[in-house]
Amino acid sequence: MLGALIGDIVGSVYEFDNIKTKDFSLLSKNSRFTDDSVMTLAVAEVLQHGKTDDPDEIVRIFQKWGRAYPNAGYGASFVRWVFSENPQPYHSCGNGAAMRISPVGWYADDESQVRDYVRAVTSVTHDHPEGLKGAEVTAMCVYYARRGRSKEFIRQYASQYYDLSFDYEELRRNYTHGAELCQNTVPQAIFCFLISNSFEDCLRTTISIGGDCDTTAAISCAIAEAYYKRIDRDLTLSALALLPAAKDGCDAREILSRFADRKRFVLAPPVPLDARALEKIDRTQIVAVQTAHTGAMGRPGETHVYCAGGGELSEYRFTPTCGDDSSAFSEQARRLAVKSHGFCEIYIGMGNFLYLRSDLKPAFDAAASDLSLSELYVRHKGILWRILADR
Repeated sequence: MLGALIGDIVGSVYEFDNIKTKDFSLLSKNSRFTDDSVMTLAVAEVLQHGKTDDPDEIVRIFQKWGRAYPNAGYGASFVRWVFSENPQPYHSCGNGAAMRISPVGWYADDESQVRDYVRAVTSVTHDHPEGLKGAEVTAMCVYYARRGRSKEFIRQYASQYYDLSFDYEELRRNYTHGAELCQNTVPQAIFCFLISNSFEDCLRTTISIGGDCDTTAAISCAIAEAYYKRIDRDLTLSALALLPAAKDGCDAREILSRFADRKRFVLAPPVPLDARALEKIDRTQIVAVQTAHTGAMGRPGETHVYCAGGGELSEYRFTPTCGDDSSAFSEQARRLAVKSHGFCEIYIGMGNFLYLRSDLKPAFDAAASDLSLSELYVRHKGILWRILADR
């Protein structure tokens, strides 16, 4: 998501004045945010507040952001939609569906959820099959990159939907700003990511091929952020300084702060947990303990302890190896929850139990109400994060 904002801001200068070289200034006095950034932030707000199952709320949030920043460079159809009293999907396959979708790759907990989230936030405007496809492929590439999949894996996935057999030099010579459609932007963006060797190289490669380069870079750099993990700090700070000031209930910096928490949560490895570390955990901050019982799929005795404190959710993990008294350790960890006041037991499938602080249970039950046990097993950690992030 941060990569999408940087790609948009850097590309804004060159969208209608293509540079056709990698040797250019990344930021200048004319650099600015455009509709790509505004609507990416809108999608992030929808996801951060768990509104994907409420089409009316999605529309409200999109219109709120669009009306707050009306001169960001939207297409004519989207402008009409933003200011409509009765906004309806307009069968668009425009690349706006893909440029704004990258937050889905960070907030979805599995592939099925990627598809669900994409359809929810895309179909309110871009309900054309090509628009939905462009958004889904982009979001899935971000998700796969975030999960550590290889470039070859991402290439094979995307090649099911788009021809990626481009030649960079030919693109650089001949690619122009044509119709702003997913099918004219998404494959080129994925190609630029695939041939890059760093986040900045992806950014420069994408801008250098020209075309609708702020949108192409928003897409390619969203994937690059998830894949390379790191972005130059000075570039990040300089670009983010150009984001819009808070206005009419739209606060880019609040959205980015929440995103930073989510990114840290999904990328930071759990802290290794042993008996000594277990004793040092502040028990007042424990919100949940997950344990795999005998016969569980995976490794019986594996234990996760989740603590909320200082505005962050921390995860500790014990993974038993040969010689560990895993059952005794798991029992000790479980007692951190069940022997404390106000915890309840929830079966989350695959032989796993979650011991959850009781005041969180109503929200957890509501979020999990339509999930099968196999889905709950995969998604319980994400559900827990979203509950705590909204507190």
